[in-house]
Amino acid sequence: MYRDMSVQVKWNNNLRQNTVRTRNLTRSTLSPVLYKRYVNTTLNALQASGLGAHIGNINVSSPSCANDIALLGCKGHELQSLLDIVQYSIGRDLVTINPVKSEIINTV
Repeated sequence: MYRDMSVQVKWNNNLRQNTVRTRNLTRSTLSPVLYKRYVNTTLNALQASGLGAHIGNINVSSPSCANDIALLGCKGHELQSLLDIVQYSIGRDLVTINPVKSEIINTV
């Protein structure tokens, strides 16, 4: 993790004079690998629980795309259990969830 970094833009072989300060920046080809390691651990735990939504015998309780994960279920106690699994996983792996992106949608 790099802190207090600045970024300059190069356009048509010209380096712009003004810089942009960044607060936190990860610059590594290892970052995607580490992200997958942490996310897959959580997704595997969610699927192994057998809780949440199913289509036939296929567990679809935690579809994901890029860095977003949705938790699907019909019963409140199952969703709470899925949230507990996520909380345990992120606590163990020292990962944080962005609260701005977190929301609950009730379609019942």
